[in-house]
Amino acid sequence: QELRHGLCESRRGCEREAAHSARLSDELERHIASWRQTREALERQEAQSAGLQSELDDQLTSQHRALRQQDALYAELRSQQVLCRRLEFDAARRAVAEQG
Repeated sequence: QELRHGLCESRRGCEREAAHSARLSDELERHIASWRQTREALERQEAQSAGLQSELDDQLTSQHRALRQQDALYAELRSQQVLCRRLEFDAARRAVAEQG
């Protein structure tokens, strides 16, 4: 009878350990699922960030191109202003020469 009692106690101990192990396994599975969701969210954010970075790079390139075009137009405008002043100066000099 003592042997039987000991075996019952041992079996109950094993059952408790098995139940505890099952709870730990379930908890571990929940953590793994949570980590997977977190990893997937981070991967989506990284992809979105890369897309935004690419878009920003394109915008920056476009802005640099526009600035270079503005610089070229400004240089052309300054050149035309210098030419106009020379023509005005030459016309004024001719008018003075014709009067004198």
